[in-house]
Amino acid sequence: MFNNLDFLQKFETEKEFQIPFLKSSFEDNIWSLELNKTKKQNTVIDFNIPLKDGVLLTHTRNYKTLYTFKKLIMNLFYLDEMYLNSEATILARLYGILHLFNLINFYDDGSFAKNGFKSVDKDQLLFLFNKKLHNPILFDLYSGQEKLASFLESEGIKIPANLTNADILQIEKLLKTKNIDLQKALFPNLFLGVQFSLSNVLLNKVNHKYIREYSSYFRNDETSSHSVDSTIQNLLTGIKLMNKMHSDTDHNCSLPFKSELEFILNYNFNGKEIKHFETYPVESIFKIMQSCLDFHFEYGKDITKSFCSFLNSIESDGLSNNKLKIIIDKNYLDNLTIKSSSSKLKSLGVSCYYMETNENYFKNIRANKSLLSLLKVYYGCVQFVVGALMARRQSEISSMEIGCFDESNLQLSFRKSKSYIHSFGIRDYISLPTTEVVIDMLKNINEIAKKLNNNESNKLFVFPNTWTPWNAKRDKHNFYENLDTLFDYLEVDLINDKRPYIRQHQLRRFFAMAFFWSKGFKSIDTLRWFLGHTNAEHVYHYIQENLDGQVMNNVKAQYITENIENHNNLKELLKTKFGVVSYDMIDKDDLADYVNTLLENKLITVEPEFLDDDKNNQFEIIVKVKNHG
Repeated sequence: MFNNLDFLQKFETEKEFQIPFLKSSFEDNIWSLELNKTKKQNTVIDFNIPLKDGVLLTHTRNYKTLYTFKKLIMNLFYLDEMYLNSEATILARLYGILHLFNLINFYDDGSFAKNGFKSVDKDQLLFLFNKKLHNPILFDLYSGQEKLASFLESEGIKIPANLTNADILQIEKLLKTKNIDLQKALFPNLFLGVQFSLSNVLLNKVNHKYIREYSSYFRNDETSSHSVDSTIQNLLTGIKLMNKMHSDTDHNCSLPFKSELEFILNYNFNGKEIKHFETYPVESIFKIMQSCLDFHFEYGKDITKSFCSFLNSIESDGLSNNKLKIIIDKNYLDNLTIKSSSSKLKSLGVSCYYMETNENYFKNIRANKSLLSLLKVYYGCVQFVVGALMARRQSEISSMEIGCFDESNLQLSFRKSKSYIHSFGIRDYISLPTTEVVIDMLKNINEIAKKLNNNESNKLFVFPNTWTPWNAKRDKHNFYENLDTLFDYLEVDLINDKRPYIRQHQLRRFFAMAFFWSKGFKSIDTLRWFLGHTNAEHVYHYIQENLDGQVMNNVKAQYITENIENHNNLKELLKTKFGVVSYDMIDKDDLADYVNTLLENKLITVEPEFLDDDKNNQFEIIVKVKNHG
């Protein structure tokens, strides 16, 4: 039995110095990583975490568990892709591994404390992953409410029945007097801790939470609590790395059995297949686009100026300098809203700052009662128009910064995804032409972004925090919430009693879809107006330059699927390759998969053929079958 950590030799010393952001040695019990430059502080991993039996992870008794965990993290850093990722992505992957440990340790029945990672089986992992899927908020995931209530009671601190902000301040003063760090007291056995404010958790903001009017028609909706991509992807990174570590010959590692890990890696947490061709009828997108533009021209300036006036009044009252995480009284915010709103908005119905999510919530949104809801609708309009017209990835749009537009030259600047100028993911800036209406919209939200605190990275699409509106709400889900609020406000047509809450990856296909379908409903003139191009061929070149091959193939496959009766030469190839005989019964998604496979294998091409005429606007979509073999 080992009684010390002497066996922990330098972990591949020759590689250790190839990780420039790791400022500690493998043997150190506290690691410092230079990976948080936006906050101007290092990321610290303190391995002195108590296990379920109260013994620290760094105790000699737990040497194999500690060694295995450290090597797991190092294997993450040694992945080739890490050197091409941004600091934010590296941190996200690292936090995923730390949270995987947190879950195993927090919900341990004693076996992990006793036997380490080798005791972890597929049933336990399934339980933990499903816990995370159904509790995306960390405070709830780690039983925060129960822990908080129990701790305050043990400290003799009573919570009044009708709690107010004044009561919260009194509780915070008592904790400060006792020199209590509440986050460490509640969650001593968690890496990273759990960030929360007493105001949010004690005042229980269930009366103003994000909801949608209908279920989403799209099964790969990123805001779904069952979305693997957005919720447990980084946890799965840890499982993949442990599975890979089985190929090493390091006997000091104590890992779960390979079969248990592979079961999790092959498990379908979505419970159903995710569609790849969930596009939305382009006619409907044009309809939403028109509504967004109408809303912008009618109310964009009023909403922006009213909200800026609202923030100016808060600043004049000295509240925006308050560093305490307190929630301002709703009556104050409502009165300030009425005072700050333009006569047009008050005539429209604005009478409060935000609304409670009761049974009349969506009816009240459409009645324009809340300034904050109108702002969400307007941000949704801007996101929709910019997302459709610029055909960029969401990460690129989210990267846009304050003042990123050039009015005189009609250009937008942003960081290009998957394009790096050196290691560790510093993405290159690019500028692209755009339209006057896009710049006009961005100028409006630019005025709000400049006024918000907590926006160190100067992001353009940050949204005001609900209860401290002078602060930026740094949450990627704001982007989705704004779009969803827009679709509910416009009462976008339902499909099978579900609403199509569109995402940016679907909007990116908008131009290509509109081009291919334009023969059916004359959208090409609208496209030319959006893009400022003189003819159809120029429009198509723009589309090709701004969409990658996979997206173009998806659009072409959908077009062919919906127009298969016009392409007899393709029917023969589908029969030969996939045994398709009847097109009445086949699922459209399956047919689109088949066509996409033919496109990827270059067995067919789908391209426009432009015809000579005075305006160079005429074209035909030609499908060429290259190989029947």
